[in-house]
Amino acid sequence: MTTNANNLRCPLCGNAAEILSEAHPGYAEPSEFAIAECCYCDVQFCEPRTADSKVYENIYSSAATLPGYSRYAWYAREVKRRSDPLGWLRKQEAMYAFIASELNARGGPTKFKSVVEIGSGLGYLTFALHKAGYDVRGFELSQAAVDTASSRFGDLYQACDVTQLQGSVKADALIMTEVIEHVSDPCELLKAIHGMLQPGGIALITTPNKSAAPKSAYWATDNPPVHLWWFSETSMRRMAETAALRISFAPVASRVCRPAWPPYFDATGRQTSPSALVRTLLRSAPVTMLRLIAVLRGYRQRATQRGALRETPPTMCAVLQKRDS
Repeated sequence: MTTNANNLRCPLCGNAAEILSEAHPGYAEPSEFAIAECCYCDVQFCEPRTADSKVYENIYSSAATLPGYSRYAWYAREVKRRSDPLGWLRKQEAMYAFIASELNARGGPTKFKSVVEIGSGLGYLTFALHKAGYDVRGFELSQAAVDTASSRFGDLYQACDVTQLQGSVKADALIMTEVIEHVSDPCELLKAIHGMLQPGGIALITTPNKSAAPKSAYWATDNPPVHLWWFSETSMRRMAETAALRISFAPVASRVCRPAWPPYFDATGRQTSPSALVRTLLRSAPVTMLRLIAVLRGYRQRATQRGALRETPPTMCAVLQKRDS
């Protein structure tokens, strides 16, 4: 991967960006990407910023044993067994606690007549919101993901690119968990969200938080082309301003382990991490192992909860509203 460092500009603010690495390993061998940083808006991004559908197909097919994604497959299996799916999800991770708390504090299903989840993935959050009484639709780029979610949870999902809806969808609340870092043009997406929001509506967005890391931190997030960006609160404010959205950040106490063992796939698309033995164990007893992980994570979260509220959270939880509402 070769990038002209002298002419590189930040895609968010237009200021000069610095190349931190010319050959960062991709999520799948043998791909490599340049990693750059803008010192003005404090964002890191990769070049080129183009998603690879084959990588996502491999992720979906390997989700049960893939570090960083196995818990999502577990949530999709477990959520139907729970009498209160949204209440159960909010106990698992900060982002779901943020979504449930913000919606409830602002009026719940009575206030939010129409809810859209952008990037609904395996479908379990859309399903949990539906069971909690919200009129909700899940929008997802992957038709395969929509088909899987629909077969498991019902007719709540639609395969589409939300930037192409051109005002045909209006919502009181838009939800986007761990999605914006996957998008090649996040400013365009936020502008589309602005157009989809009803007056007084809100968008709830989560993403890995660069502001929680030391200033010298380097790409402590998933390898490209899965994650194309690592946003700070400063860069999110910049994008919100560009899209004519007001933004605030909600404090969260719980933490998520984000693995960093690149690469995950070899050149043929075969999963290379974790080891074959670990993957076999995960397949043979996934529920037991993931429950044990959840228990251990819970102990750690409770042990650090008081101090974490005084720190910058590793999961950014942003609330956006139209400036003219």
